[in-house]
Amino acid sequence: MPASHSFPQSTDNNAALQACLTKAVEGDAARAQFPSEENFRTQDVKPYNRQYPYTPTAVILSSISGADGAVTVDLKNLNQLSVDQATGIATIGPANDLKAVNEGLHDNGRRMIPHGTSATVGIGGHTLVGGFSPVTRRAGLTLDALREVEVVPANGIVARAPASQHPDLFWATRGAGQSFGVATEFVFQTKPEPSNPIISYQCNITSPSSAVLAGSWQAIIAGPQLPRDLYTLAFLQGATLLVRGTFSDALALASRIPGIASGGVTGEASWPATSADLFRFFASFR
Repeated sequence: MPASHSFPQSTDNNAALQACLTKAVEGDAARAQFPSEENFRTQDVKPYNRQYPYTPTAVILSSISGADGAVTVDLKNLNQLSVDQATGIATIGPANDLKAVNEGLHDNGRRMIPHGTSATVGIGGHTLVGGFSPVTRRAGLTLDALREVEVVPANGIVARAPASQHPDLFWATRGAGQSFGVATEFVFQTKPEPSNPIISYQCNITSPSSAVLAGSWQAIIAGPQLPRDLYTLAFLQGATLLVRGTFSDALALASRIPGIASGGVTGEASWPATSADLFRFFASFR
């Protein structure tokens, strides 16, 4: 017989929890389900591994919480975004995805922070694990723009963690934040958007040798004089290397890569438009 896993049962505690959760969702029964409801197990718990028949005390957001006693916190309502026009300091809630951040900063003074290229990734998790960006070589990671984080650690006490007040907590959240609490607000130092149009490029390189393809491109991107504005992605598909990216100036690729079959500028656009194009490009891989 498989082992059964369930929360410790206490009528008073469960009733108090149910009342608290019901209040939190403003009485919307569709957003909070409890064991007393019909079809709770089949429709809300939705067991998939019969070896571990978990029995939740409540289901607010269908998810894989990991084990009995774990709590999944839905932060979707923490979607605030504002920018201090005098300092460029942006206060951003973790529910904003990268598309919302990109557009929100543009609409609030044409500002930007380094961020990734997947539109639906949330800024919270993205920041806490680093946040690689097309402008990382010049502007750093997303977490390099972070100046302060509001976090709720295991003791439940809300803490503001700028480097000047809680240096250890601030340091820990910049790369391992999920291990120390629930981040509920981020404060970033933004930069002005690039003033010049960003050039997008793409080229196809062919060669009977994958080593030649990889070596040619590696020689370019490893160059000590490589401009920090250059962003590149390389996809090796058999005898063809597809290279795509952005830059702030023209690229003389044909003279530097043997076997280049086609390539060149695919467009010039502003920072938000270039980000939107990269969002669409990466969405096509899903």
